[in-house]
Amino acid sequence: GYTSKFFYSAYYKIRTYKYINKYLDGIYLPVETSGTEHYLGGRIIYQIDSLKEFSATAEYLSGGFYRLEGKIQTPWIEGYFKNTLSKPGLMQMIYRGSHDFWRESFTGINSTQAQGFLKLDAKSFQLRGGGTFTVLDHLVFFKEEEPVDGVTPYNQRVLPYQSSGNQVVLSPELRASFEFMRRFHFRPQVIYTSLVRNDDNAIKIPAWFVNSSLTYENILFKGHLQIQTGFDFHWQSSYQALGYDAPTQQFYVQSKSVSPSFPLVDAFVVGKMRRGRFFIKYHNLTQAFTQKGYLPTPGYPGQRSVLDIGFDFLLFD
Repeated sequence: GYTSKFFYSAYYKIRTYKYINKYLDGIYLPVETSGTEHYLGGRIIYQIDSLKEFSATAEYLSGGFYRLEGKIQTPWIEGYFKNTLSKPGLMQMIYRGSHDFWRESFTGINSTQAQGFLKLDAKSFQLRGGGTFTVLDHLVFFKEEEPVDGVTPYNQRVLPYQSSGNQVVLSPELRASFEFMRRFHFRPQVIYTSLVRNDDNAIKIPAWFVNSSLTYENILFKGHLQIQTGFDFHWQSSYQALGYDAPTQQFYVQSKSVSPSFPLVDAFVVGKMRRGRFFIKYHNLTQAFTQKGYLPTPGYPGQRSVLDIGFDFLLFD
């Protein structure tokens, strides 16, 4: 409900789960687990006016797990804070398949993240400067097991692990939006990531990450056609990207292969005409000229050059 400038809400939710796997029980006993989770939470928002707002969210999960969030939004600054003690996922705790088997007893994963940006808004441009600071404790992740004498432990290649230490990540960021010649827009975003601490080598992140778009936007034919056309650009520095384990369908930390940097450019046209919308997009324009692609995951090529066309039509006003 609402009272003066406050909005408040409270809730209770319940989740039941059950996992049964009675196959491949020649070596291990059948795996079965089930449970019930109880959540209690609430949210409060204090809205000073249409431009300034503060909000806070809290949620508790039986067993000692929780989530705390806070946000601030003003014309000059925006900020975000989140602290959680989360329960490890069921896939990380127990699994049984034709290639792999594990049963773990991981403890809770603690994470703290703070984000803040200073804002500058003018008639023809907007600027955001700030960054994100993240601290992880007892992170659970999948890792490629190193073979000993040519044999991996338990004859399995990828297994879940829980870090015994911490990971501290600092990511300063700059975002902007420029309008020129009335109809053209340039929107760059640059993020630099520094792994201040990375125990167990649990995190893999490119040092540089760049997104941008250059578009022409207009409303034509007396307001009947809204159109946006231009280019999307993405680039990230080379790094040891996460590998993919097909039998378990999990991404894992690996240290054998480096995914090189690659400039990815897409050209597109998007339009809206009354109740109909359409798009035309050419993916990976770079490869059409260089004949070279990219590998977002070692051994798995990214989207090749291809033309996509689509539309939808709403059958109601």
